[in-house]
Amino acid sequence: MGSSRGRARGMDRTAFVFDTIEEIKRAEKPDELMAILAKVGAQFGFNKACAVTSIPHTHQDFERYSYAERWPAGWHERYLERQYLNSDPVIKRLRRSTQPFAWHEVAVDRSKEAAARAIMDEATEFDLLTGFNVPIQSLKGQLATVMFAGDRFEVAWEDRPAILLIAIYAHDKMREIMGVRPLHPDQQRPLTPREIEVLKWTAEGKTSQDIADILSVSLPTVQSHITNLCRKLDVVTRAQATARAIRWGILS
Repeated sequence: MGSSRGRARGMDRTAFVFDTIEEIKRAEKPDELMAILAKVGAQFGFNKACAVTSIPHTHQDFERYSYAERWPAGWHERYLERQYLNSDPVIKRLRRSTQPFAWHEVAVDRSKEAAARAIMDEATEFDLLTGFNVPIQSLKGQLATVMFAGDRFEVAWEDRPAILLIAIYAHDKMREIMGVRPLHPDQQRPLTPREIEVLKWTAEGKTSQDIADILSVSLPTVQSHITNLCRKLDVVTRAQATARAIRWGILS
């Protein structure tokens, strides 16, 4: 990836994203993909851990839902042994959010939530001082996340869309490597030319109202197209739709 740190922080975030996506495309094994994500995380201070994992429902076994992870030695074992999943404030936030978030943005009442406080305090023993999670949801209610953690937080607000797109793309690639692949819309109901047009403008960062003005159609019409294309792509958010469309060659 070269000097991707400079690219991520400068004006060329688009190049940073697509250079990284090209690397992800070539990954054939989980370890190769995790190495790419580790390099991405390191650009933003997350030099200790990264993970691509599904999030089980309450009281389900967390370990069997993991795709691939890199943690400091001993932390993952402690997390599983002490059954921290259902007390972890980050997991609680993941279950009710569709937007990426930093750990310091997770509200915890440290005076009332002793278990959550213990998790946060113990994480610091492993130099997991800060982190960033990208929630990934399917229309069927399945939840996953791509996570980065380390001892520094160097993510500008403008960096978040780049990390979001890379994370979603990497998650889809990891599922493919692991043998879990959603049906391409061409195998079900292909996207219409208008839906692809709306998706292209969405990928450009245009709002629904912007797209309505550009295409000279009503706002409800654009919203209907977005709802339909998300359903066909089996995604919940526009960012997910963009990443999956790039992955499948619908967008280039």
